[in-house]
Amino acid sequence: MEESKKELLKKIFLFTSFFWIVAHGFRFTNNLHTGDTLVSIFQDDIMWQRSLGRFMQPLTMIFRGTIASPWLIFVISVCFFSLALFLISEIINVKDTLGIFIICGVLSCNPTITCANAAYTPWMDVYSVALLLASFGVWLFLKDRWWGYLLGIIAFIGCMGFYQAYICVAFALLYIVFYRMLSEKKVNSDYYIKLAKSVVGLLASGIGYWIAYKLVLKIHNVQEAVNYNSLSHVFDFGRSTLGALIFGTYDRFFHFLTNQGKFVSTILLGINMSSVWQIVIKASISVVLAVIFVGTIIRSKKNKVSPMQWILQILALIVLPPVFNFVFILSKGLEYELSTFSF
Repeated sequence: MEESKKELLKKIFLFTSFFWIVAHGFRFTNNLHTGDTLVSIFQDDIMWQRSLGRFMQPLTMIFRGTIASPWLIFVISVCFFSLALFLISEIINVKDTLGIFIICGVLSCNPTITCANAAYTPWMDVYSVALLLASFGVWLFLKDRWWGYLLGIIAFIGCMGFYQAYICVAFALLYIVFYRMLSEKKVNSDYYIKLAKSVVGLLASGIGYWIAYKLVLKIHNVQEAVNYNSLSHVFDFGRSTLGALIFGTYDRFFHFLTNQGKFVSTILLGINMSSVWQIVIKASISVVLAVIFVGTIIRSKKNKVSPMQWILQILALIVLPPVFNFVFILSKGLEYELSTFSF
């Protein structure tokens, strides 16, 4: 590994550890189990996880044992999470210290990770591995070599085998990469070929995952789960129309951006502090979105992109919510905090 990349990895590990200790350290230094953790202090749900399509999860039990030890899960999670953030920084080409610090902070302290650490501690290392594999798959795809696509497909299958929703992280990263290309230079046929290869690769990953899932059920003689978070209704659109689900991705995406509800109502000097934090977060998100939007326009004008690229950028913005929130469509709207890391 190049010296610069070693330094980058060290920074990411340091910043990630800092944010995890500050934001989630309390959760990993005691045995105050809550939520689903209460019934999974000893993890003996291997067959259940297989029936849900998370057939890779037993590997984590082999690696770190079946006892949900908070401190051990914390150490493993930080290591895998740091590696994932390293790949993400490489993918989106962020190398400066401030940019790395912000990425580590946002991705370590968002509602998805906060919720996972609060109520789903035994699976936090699982989510970190899923994130790592999703990022690794994208990194391999961008090599634009046959072996990169092949290994990337395997990585995506593994990602979904740990936790399916994290495949949307791969969608989001590829979206960011290809969207940025539209504003940075004049695209040619190579752009569309690479985009097509990535789409086909993602489709192949989905097919490969489904085949692997059915094989695991057959080999281990496990019956497919039919409850609300199972895969039994993935292709069943009888309860919800596709149009309604696509509209729902927009509703859920913008609701996420404008209605953060993770605060305890505390009164300080007669002021409801949760309302203050809501205002601060909404203002911060608005500023970030405005900077991204204006920056894209300035960069596009500077690089003198073609009218077609302007049109493609607009179309890309229109389809952003369904891409980032594709799991909403597959789950028929049964989405919760653990499924929204891609946001």
